[in-house]
Amino acid sequence: MSIKKTNKKKTDAPLYDLSTPLWDKYYREVRRSVRFPRYYKKVLNW
Repeated sequence: MSIKKTNKKKTDAPLYDLSTPLWDKYYREVRRSVRFPRYYKKVLNW
């Protein structure tokens, strides 16, 4: 049985840049389109 050695680069940079305008627009549209059941937010104190 052979063991494969892989050299993985460890980067501290995040995989996705969530501060871009396109991501921000997408996030806002998704949050606006999510529909909760009646009184859901009031029960959870949103």
